Amino acid sequence: MTDQNDQPNSEKSESEWINRTSDWLTAGRSTFLLLVLILLYAYIPLSQELNIKGLEFVFVGIISAMVITVSTDKYRTIIALVLAAAILVLTIFSDPEEIEDKRLAIGYYSAVALFVSYAVVVILYEVTRAKRFSYHLIISALAAYLLLALLWALFFSIIEIVEPGSFAVNPLLIEADSIAYNEIFSTFLYFSLITLTTVGFGDISPVSPVARSVASIEPILGQLLLAVLVAWLVGMYISDSIKNRKGD
Repeated sequence: MTDQNDQPNSEKSESEWINRTSDWLTAGRSTFLLLVLILLYAYIPLSQELNIKGLEFVFVGIISAMVITVSTDKYRTIIALVLAAAILVLTIFSDPEEIEDKRLAIGYYSAVALFVSYAVVVILYEVTRAKRFSYHLIISALAAYLLLALLWALFFSIIEIVEPGSFAVNPLLIEADSIAYNEIFSTFLYFSLITLTTVGFGDISPVSPVARSVASIEPILGQLLLAVLVAWLVGMYISDSIKNRKGD
């Protein structure tokens, strides 16, 4: 009888160990992506202030982090590697901070935007399909939120490249009538963050119809994402707490 009772306990302990190991690995991937994104947002103002170059290396880090994060099965890994390879090839032939060819700039930012979109979808899918609460879900949700800001920064950059003057910028920031190619991404990453968080300082404003439409969608998605994810995670945490109390 003792052996029969010990067997279920042993299986339960093994299952818990596997779940904890899986959570640790997933949390590690999500944490790496989150840290690289924070590095990107910290790099932009510092690079402009200190005239530091190296945005391509930060982009490579983000691409690598996204590959690691979304590669949860064979098919996702293949898709991630194909998208990453295309971006890396474009990175070899171009510097994100010094892209002067219009078509190359559009192709580069479009490829990165496609991969970021894919990463956001995969991360949100993994968060919403989780059967129990764990802290890696919070990290994944934060990473998805910051990726959304990065995605819209790429959209804004593409719009400005296709139609220069689509955004009105405070003359104190940029003296020219339109934003130079080497300033586009850094300018719109800042604009995307303040738009996503609904801060809106007013120093950059969308002017063209396409720019206004795209800019108006970002805060709506950002607030919906926050509301849904917070409600989802809180509900999951409460549900798990109730189940654990009943189990005890």
